[in-house]
Amino acid sequence: MGIIGSSDRIKLTDAQRAVYKSEEGYNFREIARLLVRRSGYTLTAADIISKKEPSESASSSPSLIARLAAWGEFAEIALGELDPAFIIREIGSLSEPGGPYEAYRALAAPGVRCLGVFQGPGRKGVQGYVAFRPGSGKQGGEGEAERNEHVNDEVVVTFSGTCNVWHVFQDMDVRRAVYPVPSTTEKTPSARVHKGFWRLYTGLRPAMAKILSSALEQYPTADLVLTGHSLGAAMCYLLAMDVLLGSGELGFGVNDKGANEGGRKITLAAFGCPRIGDSGLVKVFVDAVAQYRKKYGENSFEEYSIKAFDDGAHCLPQHGFGYRHICQSPFYLYHGDLYRIPAGDAESSYFKVDSGDHTDKAAASLYPLGGHNYYNNRNMEKPMFFMKKLKLKTLGEEGWEERYQKLKAQVVNVKN
Repeated sequence: MGIIGSSDRIKLTDAQRAVYKSEEGYNFREIARLLVRRSGYTLTAADIISKKEPSESASSSPSLIARLAAWGEFAEIALGELDPAFIIREIGSLSEPGGPYEAYRALAAPGVRCLGVFQGPGRKGVQGYVAFRPGSGKQGGEGEAERNEHVNDEVVVTFSGTCNVWHVFQDMDVRRAVYPVPSTTEKTPSARVHKGFWRLYTGLRPAMAKILSSALEQYPTADLVLTGHSLGAAMCYLLAMDVLLGSGELGFGVNDKGANEGGRKITLAAFGCPRIGDSGLVKVFVDAVAQYRKKYGENSFEEYSIKAFDDGAHCLPQHGFGYRHICQSPFYLYHGDLYRIPAGDAESSYFKVDSGDHTDKAAASLYPLGGHNYYNNRNMEKPMFFMKKLKLKTLGEEGWEERYQKLKAQVVNVKN
C-alpha cells in the first residue's frame, strides 16, 4: 500500500517517455502546482468508478467510463483548427489502422452525422458543431450496442477549446459580469459570470441556436448531450444554463419541439472545465438543475465534470478571485482511473491517492503524469497534430487522400 501524489517520482517506461518528449501542447502542470488546493481526503479503491459500473440512468447501460470516452471523441474534434464536418464525413478513412482516429469507435459508428458547424463573429470566435448520434438500438446487428455504447438517439453539441490568441485574451479577462438571470427565476440571487467566457459564448449563441433549434425539431425524442474540453467545457455550462433557465436569447426551449411529455433528457460531460463564475452563479445553476429534475425526473439531467491530475486548467480562475466551480460533484482522473470526489470537495484540485501498489499503477497507465491533454486515457494531441499536417485549412480538400496516405505511411514518426 502506498499513498502518492504529484511530488512522488514516477519511473516512466520507454513508451511513456516518448509521449512526454513529443509534447507540443501546453498541459498546465506548472499552474496546477502553483495554484494547488489540497484536499484533506485520501482517495482509495472504494472511490474508483469501475469500468463495468453502469451509468446512473439505467442498470443495463454500458459503463459511465465508456459513455464519457464516447462523448469525449466528439469534444476532441471540435477544436477550431480542425473541421469537424470533414472528420465525421471521412471518419471511415480516418479511423483506418494507422489513421489519427483509429480507436474512435463512437465517431465511426453507423449513422453519425454532422448537422452543422457554427462559430462566433469573425475567424476568432469559438467554433462548435451539432451532431446526430443514433441510438444503438436503431442500428441493429450483432455488436452494435457495444460499439455505440448508448441506447437513445442523441443530439450532441460541442465547443472548441482555446485555439488562438483572441481566445487567450478572453480567458484572461477574469472580470466578472452580471449574469442575466431571468426575472421568472424564484428568489433570484446576484450572479456573476467570467466576462471573457461570457463574451465568447454570447458571440456564438445566435449561430449555434439556429442549428440546434433545427436539430431538436428534426429529432424530437433524442437526448441532448453537451460536451467540451477546457474552454469548450465552460461554453457547455453556459449553454446548459440557457437551456435550463429557458433563456429567451436562445429563441426556443429544449422541450418545445415535440419532445416526450416526460421532458428531453440532458447530459453534460465536461473535461478540464475552468471556474466560470461566483457562488451566485453556482446557486442559479444548481437551483435550475433541481427544478428540471423535479419536473422531469431525477435522471432527466446528468452532469459529469472531470478533473485530471496535474491539469491546472481547472484551477483557473483562482478561488481567491471569487470564482467557484459550478459542478458540485466532479470526478478525478488519476493514473487511468476515475474517482468520485466526496461531497463538499468541489474546489479541491489535488487529492492524495491510496491505490495499492502505485508503482504498478503508474507503469500500467498510459499517461501517468496527467495534464490537460490526456482525458479519457487518450493522447488528444496525437490526432490533432496528424490532422494539422493534412493542411486542410490552407490546401483545401483537393488531393487530401494522397497527403493522408503519405502521412499514414510515416505514422511511426507522428506523435505517439
